[in-house]
Amino acid sequence: MGSSEEQSGRLTADEMFAVVMRHGDFECTKVEGGQYRVDVDGALSTMTAEPRWAQYPTMQMIHGADAVRNMYAQLDGNAFFEVVRWWADEDRQDLIAEMRVGKLLPDGSRDEWEHVVLFEFDGGLIKSEIGYHSIDLQGM
Repeated sequence: MGSSEEQSGRLTADEMFAVVMRHGDFECTKVEGGQYRVDVDGALSTMTAEPRWAQYPTMQMIHGADAVRNMYAQLDGNAFFEVVRWWADEDRQDLIAEMRVGKLLPDGSRDEWEHVVLFEFDGGLIKSEIGYHSIDLQGM
């Protein structure tokens, strides 16, 4: 990123994707079948001071670092994700990721589903994260 890009905090498409991957790695396990401790501070380090988060648009939007911190602190470390494909708009500073997400179940099996997430950026950090069912993209 050039110095003018650094000053404005605008990210390229690849940089937005890298932030999303780093964010996901803090909240989702990369080890099959293994429990881990969610890195709440790490996840928040990829977000603005007043982030917004919603599992789905029909659910209540969580506003602010304290609320997002409390939500992440409740995660139990059994989630995983894989980005199947993604699209980014550098002018709007947003990224849409089609993901396969899920949970590792107590018996060792996996519950998986398709998920689409819209990430919006400000100053090089995630300012909002809103999930959508990939089969129902209404409101996107």
